[in-house]
Amino acid sequence: PDNLMQALDSTKNVQMVASKSQIFLPSTFTQANGINTPFFYSVGLLILYSIMGFSKNKIINKGIKILDYCLFTIVGLLGVLLVLMWVATDHSMTKNNYNLLWASPLFLPYLFFLYKPTKLARRVSLLVFIYLILFLCSWVIMPQALNIALVPIAILLAWRSLTHY
Repeated sequence: PDNLMQALDSTKNVQMVASKSQIFLPSTFTQANGINTPFFYSVGLLILYSIMGFSKNKIINKGIKILDYCLFTIVGLLGVLLVLMWVATDHSMTKNNYNLLWASPLFLPYLFFLYKPTKLARRVSLLVFIYLILFLCSWVIMPQALNIALVPIAILLAWRSLTHY
């Protein structure tokens, strides 16, 4: 929109626009607070997962296996989307996106190691856990400010990978 406005303003022979008016005023935007925030929902997801994770009920344990596959699949697919937006499109806003550190496409191959009793699967789970802990520790020194609602998601991913170790 800004480029279009500048292009229309720079026409010399024909006046393309009769008058300008600003529709959206940035100062009118208010932040959501209370329970209607992404942070609230991600903490709720972490708490719900924790309650289910410490349960001894067989049905809940089967459900958490399905949820683990869903969680790592969604995060991995989000990583694939971010990589495609970075590499395959011309969107300058998606270049050098540090969200790829928590939403990595490498979580998709990790799905093959979930709930496998092999030594390799245990090592891969430990590597994923260490990777996510290093990500959380480096949060404050990252050049890109990430949404604080991602911290519970990263903690959840780290905890679930540690559980598989």
